Amino acid sequence: MSENEAKCVLVIANLITPGGMVTWFRDMIPRISSEYSVILATRGKPDSIRDSIENIQSNIKWWDLPLHSLRHVFAAYALSDIIHAFKPNVVIVHDSFAAIPVVFGRLLSGHNFPLILVMHSRLDAYPMRRRLKGKIVNSILRIFLGEGDKIVVVSDFVAQGVEDIITKAVDLSCIPNGIAINKDEPDLSWAVGESLRVGFVGRLTPEKGPDRFVELINLARTLDISWHLIGSGSMESELKAKCKSVGMYHRVCFHGWVDSREVKRKLGKIDVLLVTSRTEGCPYSVLEAFAAGVLVIALPVGGVPALLEGGRCGYLVPDLPGMMVVLSKLIDPSEAEIARKKIRNAYALLQQKYSLDRMSAAYVKIINQSIASCEIISR
Repeated sequence: MSENEAKCVLVIANLITPGGMVTWFRDMIPRISSEYSVILATRGKPDSIRDSIENIQSNIKWWDLPLHSLRHVFAAYALSDIIHAFKPNVVIVHDSFAAIPVVFGRLLSGHNFPLILVMHSRLDAYPMRRRLKGKIVNSILRIFLGEGDKIVVVSDFVAQGVEDIITKAVDLSCIPNGIAINKDEPDLSWAVGESLRVGFVGRLTPEKGPDRFVELINLARTLDISWHLIGSGSMESELKAKCKSVGMYHRVCFHGWVDSREVKRKLGKIDVLLVTSRTEGCPYSVLEAFAAGVLVIALPVGGVPALLEGGRCGYLVPDLPGMMVVLSKLIDPSEAEIARKKIRNAYALLQQKYSLDRMSAAYVKIINQSIASCEIISR
């Protein structure tokens, strides 16, 4: 057993809702477990993560954790037992809400460890009630996060939303999301005929803006476009009803929830990915579009403008009519050549900055730094 394998990393998150956090676990846990012993404590056990760790179970233990509502109290006690039993060298927790039982579990267990809080998004676009709860949670974390603890954000945009947690004792790092890139380059020639295939990938929930996507379907009804919504969520029935009410349901395909492998396959069959979100950190859907040679047209929200490098790697438009204008121009050969250049730029950027290898190396480095700093403090 190597020195690192003797170290124990506890990773905590609420994985009930499909999204970037689940993708992070699916891709990163096998990487982390190759360096350390890993304990997972999560609400929910998605099949995609089970599949990714199927052949390395011997180095991973996985516990259920009640990470929601008043059950946070029970989670703190459950975590204190896990912490007391395994004495992790570092704890990684996703989302400030899930961090509350961790800081109390640390107190209850009597075992000190560095905490790495990973923030995938910020609260600005969420409902008022959740934003208020978030402010309270962040105020509590500001009290209990201390020397040796770190905050990791997925984009500079997210970093701007965590100022109320940061103290002088807490380090802040930016580690963008990354994806595995195939050795074989995708087809970047991007040629369309008279018709476009346009898609949305994400949860069908307000912050992801699927209602805006459906509104655009109505605005662009005169264009020859087939529309694809890939994902599921609380708004699905409402969105279907809206498509029927405007007479466009026959031109829209609701694919429902699909696993990550199927998302990649479906992305390979569309021409354009629209990002209509109200907030984003570093969306995996955009990275997957880059990898598939799919053109991205996005509203300038959250971390998306930086991801598209201000429009060099996709189209940034101010509103839905702007999206419609771009879509209507894409069948023109001169505009199609501009689109191909953006797609090539996006793929080059993906290789340079958003690979899974680069992301995992950054996390291993920060885990090692956290363990080392805790050992120094303990002396």
